Amino acid sequence: MKKAILSAFGSMAFAATRGRVLLALLLASLALALPSVLLFGDAVRAYANHRADPIPFASEIDFTAWFDLRRDLQPAALALAFSALGAFLLGIFSAGGWLEVLSNREGRPGFRVFAAGAGGRFVRFLRLSVLALAAIFGARVLCYGAPSLALQRVLSGGTGELSDFPNETAVRYFRLWRSIAFAGCVAWIVLVSDLSRAALVVRGGRSAIVAAARGLILFLRNPSRRPPRPGSPSRSSSPFCGNRLARRPRLRGEANDLNLAALFLVTQLAVVAREVCRAGRLGALLALAEADDDARFERRYGKQADPILAAAGGAMTDEYEG
Repeated sequence: MKKAILSAFGSMAFAATRGRVLLALLLASLALALPSVLLFGDAVRAYANHRADPIPFASEIDFTAWFDLRRDLQPAALALAFSALGAFLLGIFSAGGWLEVLSNREGRPGFRVFAAGAGGRFVRFLRLSVLALAAIFGARVLCYGAPSLALQRVLSGGTGELSDFPNETAVRYFRLWRSIAFAGCVAWIVLVSDLSRAALVVRGGRSAIVAAARGLILFLRNPSRRPPRPGSPSRSSSPFCGNRLARRPRLRGEANDLNLAALFLVTQLAVVAREVCRAGRLGALLALAEADDDARFERRYGKQADPILAAAGGAMTDEYEG
């Protein structure tokens, strides 16, 4: 546990020094977000241009106006979907690159090593992500589908309506714990998925199903490292929850050039912080996978580093003694 925590912070410090990698990921994120930003800006501009003072109006859009903006953005759904898909694929690419440089950090690897590792493992990591998405879909069905409706029917006395719960507090707690259960399932799936990626880097292989099974076994072998209950802090969860550092603070005031520039700067810092935290999380899980692989090797061959080399060394020692 201590080794994983130290590895997480060490990986974050190491990732923070990879300036070219962070700059490339930052530019890629900007390129993916640009179509959505331009379309949203055009929609806001078209909606506010007929106002006498459009800047204060755009900074204080009421709740009803958001529905009009969403309607105006419907023709651009394809571009928004492209941006979302691109961000998803960029995250897969980034995970492969960070695992590559973190597993070879002695040589101070740069962007070429990052890109080579990310490209070489992209297809396998993509298959793992598809499996994770399927598992998340199953968790959603479990928490909001037939099993949840069956529980809701039992708690409501057979009608299945939330209005038939004993009181409003019971309805609120039912919705709260259902959301917490789904969030916990998603966190667990993401953690196992990242463990699968780390195991794939350490032990090799091409099968995403085998890698997912190894990640699940690695998770089950380390029960003390399971995700904590929602709302309870834990040292083991710090690499996983590191993305909380990337939350953006609210900027208040008029939408002038200074505020917009400050918002842009904070957003880019959040992207960099997200990548550094991603590296920290993956570094901790990589350390767990390496420790588990070393333990498996020792269980099979004993404490000798390599049985063949050990035997060869023994034979050479006997020859010299003779």
